[in-house]
Amino acid sequence: MVAQSDGVTGEDRPTTWWLPGQVISETRSIVIPATAANDLAPSLAVGIYRLDTQERLLVTGSSGKPQGDTITIPLSR
Repeated sequence: MVAQSDGVTGEDRPTTWWLPGQVISETRSIVIPATAANDLAPSLAVGIYRLDTQERLLVTGSSGKPQGDTITIPLSR
């Protein structure tokens, strides 16, 4: 990992109000340091954790089965 952004998600709509299947969008900025290796395949890993316990929440796919605690998105340079 070379950079990250942590913050409260859904400040205007807390996660306790979210409904299954509902799409929630949020914009974040992540600054990649100039010292990051150019030969690495860039990807973005997204996850959510409980603020009070720091426990990462499971990601559930369309099959309804847990798929780990992050979604990894490959990026292109």
